[in-house]
Amino acid sequence: MALDAFSAHLGIDQGRVEQDGGAVFVLGSLMPGRMYELEVGDYAEIVQSADLTNVDLLRVDATVTVPAAPSGLAWELGISIDGILRSARRLRTASGMRVRDLAANVAGMSGVHEVAARLELVRS
Repeated sequence: MALDAFSAHLGIDQGRVEQDGGAVFVLGSLMPGRMYELEVGDYAEIVQSADLTNVDLLRVDATVTVPAAPSGLAWELGISIDGILRSARRLRTASGMRVRDLAANVAGMSGVHEVAARLELVRS
């Protein structure tokens, strides 16, 4: 696996990390000041197979900290199903911002699908 800005320090300060007696999933880095060159479309995501039978709504409940995006760019948190973006929200630069209003309508879908929460650098 090629290491990049989102996977260079997996388990240390990226990915699934033990913190304050629990586990958190870090898309990026916990290390302040760590610098990487990113381009529009670069992303990190958490993907899970889920049976959506009899499910009407998927909701993200997350605490998000994002650095300032370069001029003309923004951070976007989205929900995708089987690789198709279903819902997204632009994020403001903040420390520990709670996101609870991001949801995707999955009523009528059935069977197992790949569900992802994706943090992506996009054009603003």
